[in-house]
Amino acid sequence: MKPISPERHDEVLRWAFRLKERAPFIISTTEAQFYRRIVFQENQRRKAEGKEPIGRHCDDLAREPRETNDGNGFIFISHTGDVYPSGFLPIDCGNVKETPLPEIYRNHPVLKSLRDPDLTKGKCGVCEFRYICGGSRARAYAVTGDYKASEPYCTYIPKSLRDEI
Repeated sequence: MKPISPERHDEVLRWAFRLKERAPFIISTTEAQFYRRIVFQENQRRKAEGKEPIGRHCDDLAREPRETNDGNGFIFISHTGDVYPSGFLPIDCGNVKETPLPEIYRNHPVLKSLRDPDLTKGKCGVCEFRYICGGSRARAYAVTGDYKASEPYCTYIPKSLRDEI
């Protein structure tokens, strides 16, 4: 199956945001870190049009997956004890049978780099939304082989890069 385009990702996430206004349930996403950017942008647009924001900003962002959480408040441990930043990011960071989990979590270079959005490369590294979004490190890794590369399915161009054009 072919993945949807970056533009379609945006369309679907904007649709999910609008659905929040009338849905009797919580809208949640998986591996769609840029949904947080979309929530912010759409509510800013609504405010500019004199409309009430959808949801409560602090509650909505607390419910949504936060910026890149692979190895950042989240960790995956396999049935054999192998530690990965997430179930979607297959980079082996050690084994709990050999090294205590707190030591792996605090000290492994991959996990430490994932917790610093300023180390992300490309447009994600300079994006004004890198602290609430950060892009999918798993998707970056799957598409480019580099977990610190830019989110390949994000259509947003950071302000600093637009100013250069």
